[in-house]
Amino acid sequence: MQLSKRLGAIASLVPEGARLVDVGTDHGYIPIYLTLNKKVSYAIASDINKGPLESAKRNMDKYGLTTIETRQGSGLQTIKIEDGMDTVVIAGMGGYLVHDILELDLELVKSMKILILQPQNNIPEIRRYLHQIGFKIEQEKFLEEEGKYYNIIVAVPGEENYNNIVDYEYGKYLLEEGSSLYKDWLQHKSKGYTDIIEKLKKIEGDQATERIAELTEVNTLIEEALKCIH
Repeated sequence: MQLSKRLGAIASLVPEGARLVDVGTDHGYIPIYLTLNKKVSYAIASDINKGPLESAKRNMDKYGLTTIETRQGSGLQTIKIEDGMDTVVIAGMGGYLVHDILELDLELVKSMKILILQPQNNIPEIRRYLHQIGFKIEQEKFLEEEGKYYNIIVAVPGEENYNNIVDYEYGKYLLEEGSSLYKDWLQHKSKGYTDIIEKLKKIEGDQATERIAELTEVNTLIEEALKCIH
């Protein structure tokens, strides 16, 4: 079974022998792949909608798998502490939804050994929230697939706080790693903001002035992030 680049990156972060719950499993690709490759000891594929779970079941039948359990429900509401799950994957959702899923079942979340999150947006807020609930960010991955960029955050129980805003905004781990892809992405963002600022400078009025100030502040933070990459 071949996974997409994004799903493959997520699957690679699941520890050997994990008891995995895949929230919003969609077609069930991650638990199927990990089960086929004997990387997990047990897996639950969970989704709020019936359709994706039926698709996941068809895929499981295709590969002759009977050990993956499917459960329909919202977020982690389908899971109990008694299930003994230790690894959570929540991928392909908005950051605020990821936050709400974790917040709604915080006791269960805190019983987990590892959280693997791939929020589509509002990533700085997820970093801050993980620190607030007693998780530290063990690593992050940044990748590109078909012209889209993705952040994957791996968090484990532990106390951690970043001292600098730039680390929350752009990821301390990613800045320390300093991949050429991430650097190019930051430079592209900075150029985009610079171009907008130059255009706004030709427009008179308080609204344009306020927008210039806002974008300059954002761009200054990106430039600070770039300085962290050697």
